[in-house]
Amino acid sequence: MAVSITELPIWFTCLVLFLIFAAVALLSRAFARKKLSDAARNDIESHAGKMIAGFAASFAFFTGVAISMTWGALSSAQSAVEDLTAKSEQVGWAIGNITDQEEAENLQQYLNAYLQSVIGPDRAYLAAGSTADLPSDQTMDKMQDAIHAFAYAPRTPNSESTALVSSAQALGTSNATFAAVAERAMPGLMALLLLVTATLLSITVGLSSISIQRPFLAVLWCFLIALSISLVFALDHPFGGDVTVNLQPLVDYANAG
Repeated sequence: MAVSITELPIWFTCLVLFLIFAAVALLSRAFARKKLSDAARNDIESHAGKMIAGFAASFAFFTGVAISMTWGALSSAQSAVEDLTAKSEQVGWAIGNITDQEEAENLQQYLNAYLQSVIGPDRAYLAAGSTADLPSDQTMDKMQDAIHAFAYAPRTPNSESTALVSSAQALGTSNATFAAVAERAMPGLMALLLLVTATLLSITVGLSSISIQRPFLAVLWCFLIALSISLVFALDHPFGGDVTVNLQPLVDYANAG
């Protein structure tokens, strides 16, 4: 699987974007200083200074929308982790109430195999948002087949069968939600609009500092722009990147089993 920008460390993404936006701002400034007359430079610098507020507001709007989208996906993913943990515990509790200890141990092994797949091989697929063929799908199918085979056997008490089937169905639903949340990502159009607005803002910042000998504030502007976009990319894909969901509750239960 290819590495996307959302999987890169946030500091590296910020550094690359900062260099790009700073270069755009400084090159725009250098071009205006070299190619334009004094009168034209003064007019452009004055106009750019007035336009900064508008471009900054647009950039802030798109950044806010993008952060709301990505943070919402991250929050939903964390809830899905907690729900999957709770549903797994319910299955474990139902298995623990089986009177046939040998059968209970057999079903517990299927549950453990599923959980280990989720916290192990699945992680790379979840981080990439690719859940069409997760390694845990096979272990989930085997576990559900084993549970249904036991639950509908003639010798299985109804009390054990009902609790086990009900908890297994709930776990299957939770697992589907868990996988679906991993596919949430910021739309490509939103990322494009964010980058275009950031580029226009960088150009405007550069042109607004034509007469300044040392445009430190323009460079600082570019750093803030890069930092904002880096945060958005870090939040994108809830199971990948520097800002990600906490799988520890599920890991703790899986390892305890």
